[in-house]
Amino acid sequence: MPGLPTHACLMVAIATPVGRDLRPDQPRLIARIRQLLAMGCDGIALFGTTGEGPALTVADRVETLDAVVAAGIDPARLVVSVGA
Repeated sequence: MPGLPTHACLMVAIATPVGRDLRPDQPRLIARIRQLLAMGCDGIALFGTTGEGPALTVADRVETLDAVVAAGIDPARLVVSVGA
């Protein structure tokens, strides 16, 4: 059995910003992810740890995750809700 991590890890649950149509505002989300990572966060938890995940359609979550990765955010630094 592997031991515990030898360093601290800061994973941040992020709320998904939405537009007037109640769909994810991808540019604002990507900007906020970049800001949090630049401030020293090790990773980001998307879609659900703040409770909004089930309120978003599967298509919106898939499209938004694809947009986040396409924007150059390292997928190894993302945790996606099990409900997603």
